[in-house]
Amino acid sequence: MEIKAKDFVEALRCALAHAGKKDVRYYINSVAFDMQGDTLSLVGTDGHRGAFVEFKPRTLPAQGVWVATRASVEVLLKAMGSKPAGYVTLEIGAGEIRVDPIGLRLEMIAGKYPDWRRVMIPHGRPEPTTEVGFNADYLAESVKALGRLCHSKYRAVHMELRGQNSGIVLCAEICEADFPEIERAAAVIMPIRPVKKE
Repeated sequence: MEIKAKDFVEALRCALAHAGKKDVRYYINSVAFDMQGDTLSLVGTDGHRGAFVEFKPRTLPAQGVWVATRASVEVLLKAMGSKPAGYVTLEIGAGEIRVDPIGLRLEMIAGKYPDWRRVMIPHGRPEPTTEVGFNADYLAESVKALGRLCHSKYRAVHMELRGQNSGIVLCAEICEADFPEIERAAAVIMPIRPVKKE
């Protein structure tokens, strides 16, 4: 499957920004490549926040979820550089992901990746609420990661409050001229309990 290198790199950066770093749940210190139907989703989560970026590839690989280690994704991003040109070819299947023309194989993690769709894709109507608390660092990092996928001038990120217990959904307004192969990108940040004033 071919994807524009720039789109692929920014999607990986966004997912990696939300992935775990040194979590004891080793399988979330990773980026998931989730192929379902005609959509490839690159997903990262640390259990408190998560992000996904979706592509509609022209050629469809096998269905399933492949989970690449954080370290191998970091190596790949470094090898691709800050402004990649052209296309990358992803060969997904047989328990591996190979990225060409670099010729790099991503290291896979055995284990079941969390059901990210249950948490990250909104279901039903939002609960009315007047107050929700969030980790400010998570919010800033998510907006920055999604902002890289937006129009360079406006950098619009939309916010939807889902209720006091459901988290916040941030959606990037993708600039089709800059990222023609990305369908959508979003992040979810889970709420924190309000700190009681003494």
